[in-house]
Amino acid sequence: MFHHVVSYRRSLVLILCTILFLETQADSDICKICTCNSLTTRINCARRNLLSIPQPIPTNVEYLYLFGNNISTIKEGVFTGLSNLKTVSLDSNKISRIEKEMFQGLHNLEKLDLRWNNISTIKEGLFTGLSNLKTLGLRNNKISRIEKEMFQGLHNLEKLSLSFNKISRIEKEMFQGLHNLEIFYLENNNLMKCGCHLPAFVKYIKKVYNRTVAVSGTCQEGSGKRIPILDYSQCQNYSLFQRNLQCQTCSGIKCNE
Repeated sequence: MFHHVVSYRRSLVLILCTILFLETQADSDICKICTCNSLTTRINCARRNLLSIPQPIPTNVEYLYLFGNNISTIKEGVFTGLSNLKTVSLDSNKISRIEKEMFQGLHNLEKLDLRWNNISTIKEGLFTGLSNLKTLGLRNNKISRIEKEMFQGLHNLEKLSLSFNKISRIEKEMFQGLHNLEIFYLENNNLMKCGCHLPAFVKYIKKVYNRTVAVSGTCQEGSGKRIPILDYSQCQNYSLFQRNLQCQTCSGIKCNE
């Protein structure tokens, strides 16, 4: 009986040592490719001609830099268990598609940078659960449509960049819950039609929260003339959260936003 107990304990110790070795080896493997600080809380994999995100990633990482590579796809589950992440930088890659549940569980994420990629579609719910996100960079992609609930739940978002895309219109319910938004970049979306919702959102934030939202970019009026987005004044009696928008215009142009 005694020998069995000793044998069991030895086996348990061996298993624990093996697990520890594998975890340490995994950390050292990614740090052979990338630059890691001593605690592996900051990992820099930028500009290393990577085709994919190195795996596995230490679970205590807080800052992960992957910009300037040739990553085109992100494997499902690559960020699973990385709940300590605060910054993920994936800008300047070749990403064209992101799975819906890619960022789930990253409750502490504050900055997500996806600029300068080939993303054309953002699936509804992609950013669900990122309740602490403050900065979201999506400029210089190929996004043509913003779904109405795309940014739902991003209550702490302060800076949103969607410049240099192919966005043609702003959906009515796009801004629900974005009460902390401070800066919204929309420059060089040359197909964007003027609408009522964004100017009304800015007025709402000013009235209710006494805070100014800075919006940059132009839109196209019915006549084809381009004007600053917030200068569009064709809509009167517009209620931000009303279900059936009724617009009165001076020119006879109906507002469809």
